[in-house]
Amino acid sequence: MTDSGPSGHTEILLSDYQAPPWRIVHAELAFDLDAESTEVTARLELQADPERPDAPLRLDGEELELLAIALDGQPLDASRYRMDELGLHVDGAHGACVLETRCRIHPSRNT
Repeated sequence: MTDSGPSGHTEILLSDYQAPPWRIVHAELAFDLDAESTEVTARLELQADPERPDAPLRLDGEELELLAIALDGQPLDASRYRMDELGLHVDGAHGACVLETRCRIHPSRNT
């Protein structure tokens, strides 16, 4: 069972938990820090769960400004991904792949 908590986020009960369909095998992160605007560059080596090989790739993240995105070294056209208020959805990712992103965040707004 799920329920919307006081923050407006959906709470997932342990009895409803499922492991994510994608695993992060290796992550490299770089930060260009600033109090007002910080850029985060991420290189994620990902592996799809063999039990769910066709599951969509979705990464959680709120209040991010996506500046660049590439899958297996190829920049993605805007038709291959979408951002919503809860995260990033990438179309066409299968098996093992490398996702590279550059995002801008605003630490001063994180209260």
